[in-house]
Amino acid sequence: HHKLTLIMTGHMDVVPPCLGIVPVVEGEGDNRLIRSSGATVLGADDKSGLAPMLEALEVSLTENRPRPNLIFLFTTQEEVMLQ
Repeated sequence: HHKLTLIMTGHMDVVPPCLGIVPVVEGEGDNRLIRSSGATVLGADDKSGLAPMLEALEVSLTENRPRPNLIFLFTTQEEVMLQ
């Protein structure tokens, strides 16, 4: 009997310029759009991937929920390998 192992991966770096980010929210409710002001990137890459992984782990540990074996792999400069 083997317990499932799940590998979660994401990258920690963001593209420049990521200082002074000013998100612009247009619309309301389900018709809401969040975008950059145009002076910077929005900066969600890959913060929007790391945050839910870490939150799920915290909730799982705090509430002592069953889970598979987990391996978290956080990388930087993943684009370098794509050249």
